[in-house]
Amino acid sequence: MHATLKLALALGLLWSDLVSASPVLVEVKADLQSTWYSNSSTNLNGKQSKFSTRCIFNTNSWFIHGDFLMNASESHWLLGTNVLVERVITTNRSELRQRFAAEALRPRPGEKFTETHPAFGGFPPGTGIQRVPWLAFCSGPYLRHEGRHMPRPIGRPGPFSRYTDETEVFGDALGLPQHMRLYSPEHKMICEYRVLRSTNFFGWNIPVEIQLTSYAQTDRGKADLTSRTELTGMVESLGMAEEPKPPSWTKLE
Repeated sequence: MHATLKLALALGLLWSDLVSASPVLVEVKADLQSTWYSNSSTNLNGKQSKFSTRCIFNTNSWFIHGDFLMNASESHWLLGTNVLVERVITTNRSELRQRFAAEALRPRPGEKFTETHPAFGGFPPGTGIQRVPWLAFCSGPYLRHEGRHMPRPIGRPGPFSRYTDETEVFGDALGLPQHMRLYSPEHKMICEYRVLRSTNFFGWNIPVEIQLTSYAQTDRGKADLTSRTELTGMVESLGMAEEPKPPSWTKLE
């Protein structure tokens, strides 16, 4: 275990009795690795991808940053009833041409794009793995909402209003999921998430190692059990944080 993580865990245990009197913000940095498997003949079978993410969160707010896109990094802020997304281009498309035969057009490295989405109760938009760190570290406020429906952690989120789930949460004020099974409208399990190891930090259970299996879905939203993504995640550092600031023009609701 990294020295930074060991020190953070010791401080968390020492100060856990102060959590009720302090508006704590926790920062987690984690590495994620996913592997795609398919029974059909495809050159993507067994393909591995690695991602890094940084999350800042407490019982009612969160911020997520990561290299979730092939040519850009993303930052997500929960701002009232909206989620603000900022994308920063990191790779010129010409560098990807050999693999994808794409034209070297804009956007170019360094360009920024910002957009706002309805929060749908508080999870990030997108079709990548943005909702995996959200599920692991930031979903507590959403899970407390009566009548909420869990989105798919990987890929398109819906039709999440038709999904059902069986979710066990940690018994603390943060209320992060410890184990979750997500079912399609046909009641086939399309995703399973579990925390393999966790630690106590300021009286909250924080995942340190996670595992997730997500099955593919057809264009009509049905489960495709012949293809799946296996994902593992490991926390590299854990500590206290200051509130992350959204772009200066953004007004909090």
